[in-house]
Amino acid sequence: MEEFMGVQTLLMRERDGRTQAQAIALAAEQIKNAGFKAIEIVPAQFQSVAGKEAAQFLGKNFDEKERRNLRDLLKSFSLVTVHGSNIVLRVPPRQGKEKENEDLWLPYVELMRFAHDIGAHLVTFHSLQPAEGAGITDAEMADYHIAFGKVAARYAQNWNFNAGFELATRYKFFLENNILQRIGSSRFGSLVDLGHIALYFPTSLDITASVLRIAEEGMDSIFEFHAGGVNLTSQGLREHRPLDENNILDHRRFMELLAKKKYRGAIIFEIFFQPAKPEQIHASFSENLAICLEAKRQLLKG
Repeated sequence: MEEFMGVQTLLMRERDGRTQAQAIALAAEQIKNAGFKAIEIVPAQFQSVAGKEAAQFLGKNFDEKERRNLRDLLKSFSLVTVHGSNIVLRVPPRQGKEKENEDLWLPYVELMRFAHDIGAHLVTFHSLQPAEGAGITDAEMADYHIAFGKVAARYAQNWNFNAGFELATRYKFFLENNILQRIGSSRFGSLVDLGHIALYFPTSLDITASVLRIAEEGMDSIFEFHAGGVNLTSQGLREHRPLDENNILDHRRFMELLAKKKYRGAIIFEIFFQPAKPEQIHASFSENLAICLEAKRQLLKG
């Protein structure tokens, strides 16, 4: 499983005067030197962009040369994913066939183009957001997610990668509306964030079992997991934590499930905080690489 385990460039939180592309390339180089075989590129990691601004952002900050350089750098990884953190697609009020207008999907289409240009194997998106005052029902939002998923599946087929939505803070919405089943493509699936889903079970007597039940039920369509520790604090559950003595999410059982299901997709560590501290204190990039390496060691040890 080691070839499928990696980290996000998002661990690098400061640009230190570098361009977006330079900072991400530096993070990728250091992730490679740390011995990770998989990597997740987050092109908008230093700022949030929405709508047409997102498409313009990707074109401006990652020109043809930067994409080619990044593609060459990433050839040494066995698995490359792209994640749409901070790229926001807002749905306007329903207007006839608006959901069939590909201009609406432009931010995510350009994210897919970026993924194709750098040689990624998978691109994942956050859920769509209703525009302010749009007054869209959950059923209508489900229709928009399905319409986009079918568009994304066509691009994924043409560009030979997979795509999917992140099932995290709105995972119940995706399950209750059968989003993935209604998209109906083997090219379009999901990214499951174990820590985010754990937050839905604050009163569970066995949080690991509650989270793994969700993972097991959707395993056939899961292309990627975000993994990290979960702490029970005086403020409630907190995710994106190291796998230290404060972690209550049993990743040994997670690995047993993956072995049972013969899972061969990405496992990206999304860990941002210092170990053995209940406070949410961010670790530095180098500290976090070491923390993620320890997490990988633990998962491989079983």
